[in-house]
Amino acid sequence: MDQFLLVVEVVLRGLFLGMLYALLASGLSMVFGVMRVVNFAHGEFLMLGGFLAYFLWSLGHVNPLLTIVIVMPVMFVAGMVVQRLLVERVVGKPVLSSLLLTFGISIVLMNLAQYFFTTNLRGIPYMGEPAQLLGASYARYTLLSFGIGGVLGTVLFSFLRFTSWGKAIRATSQNAEVAMACGIDVRRVRMVSFAVGAALAGAAGVLAAITSAVYPAIGSIIILRAFAVVVLGGLGSIGGALLGALLIGVAESAGTFYLSAEVGQIIAFVVLIMVLLVRPAGIFGARVEA
Repeated sequence: MDQFLLVVEVVLRGLFLGMLYALLASGLSMVFGVMRVVNFAHGEFLMLGGFLAYFLWSLGHVNPLLTIVIVMPVMFVAGMVVQRLLVERVVGKPVLSSLLLTFGISIVLMNLAQYFFTTNLRGIPYMGEPAQLLGASYARYTLLSFGIGGVLGTVLFSFLRFTSWGKAIRATSQNAEVAMACGIDVRRVRMVSFAVGAALAGAAGVLAAITSAVYPAIGSIIILRAFAVVVLGGLGSIGGALLGALLIGVAESAGTFYLSAEVGQIIAFVVLIMVLLVRPAGIFGARVEA
């Protein structure tokens, strides 16, 4: 029985970790699905959201939970500006163009963060008391993070499923030319999609600041796992990104617990390779022509 509870604890810790990846990867997957743009700067939106939450808490004494309500709209607007002024210029161009552009944006934002915020780790000490769940003890902020991630994921699915903007996003993702012929402003849809992705990344940054710490290079590190999640779930599939994130989280948790922390760091990419050997398009992905 103790062994069973131990396995349950490892799985739950993986699910808690996977929810953070899910928030980041769902926005990344949506941007690719609508724009066919690989956004290397997506992790920097997480980094900026985490720093904004930290300074709202440390300087403005804002409750860490309320910082999400502020961070998400700010990152939404920031995403709109970046998309309209920069990313829109490479839509429809070869993939290498978007890779180079977003990689450049990532480098600029990371170095600006290092200049203004230094390389120090900053975290928000909030709800660190232990809580019991299924016979195991967890910090309360991990349960909080999982709950917030679940709520935001539900809101995203409801937005895409039931709102006119969500339907326009799905239509544009399926076929931009047909969507345009039906009267959808595809350019505005691309801007809103990118902004929603940035807002979700900002929310993930808030959770990162609460559950661990944020620093200028966190985006460039965590984006690699987000890409693994997106490819594993299937390029452009939001549901695939969610499932892939949870699978990667559980795999990392198991690898870290049963093997070592070093193995836990690479287990995501081992799982990715194994799945792609069987399904090259990912779990829910359709084949994408170059």
